[in-house]
Amino acid sequence: MLFDRLSAGRLLTIPVTGRSKIYFRHLSCYSAAFALISDVALAVYGGSLKRREIVSGRLTDALSWLYLASTTLKKFHDDGQQPRDEAVMRWATEHAMVKIYMALHGVLDNLPNHFLSVTLGWIVFGFAGRARA
Repeated sequence: MLFDRLSAGRLLTIPVTGRSKIYFRHLSCYSAAFALISDVALAVYGGSLKRREIVSGRLTDALSWLYLASTTLKKFHDDGQQPRDEAVMRWATEHAMVKIYMALHGVLDNLPNHFLSVTLGWIVFGFAGRARA
């Protein structure tokens, strides 16, 4: 995952070509980030994770936006990547990715160990910086 983030996902193999390839790449990175952060949250909180409404709610938000972005990309790809649909696909996917970033960052902000939060944030988000709306 670290090398994927340092390379901005360029090391990932994406089976899609065309205008949506970069969005599939970013979504793959966010999917891996979600998996890592949810595993760490489960390790930190254990069984009390479901009682931590802020953390579990943010994980739910991230998963929901991951689903919406992936269905948007799939629909665009299955319809033949029509140029008339590209603006809507770009807006919906970029909006979802900002929401995913905010949700995952919210989980990291609520981890009790600050060192773990900062280290995990650097591993997950790397040098990419902040997602922009």
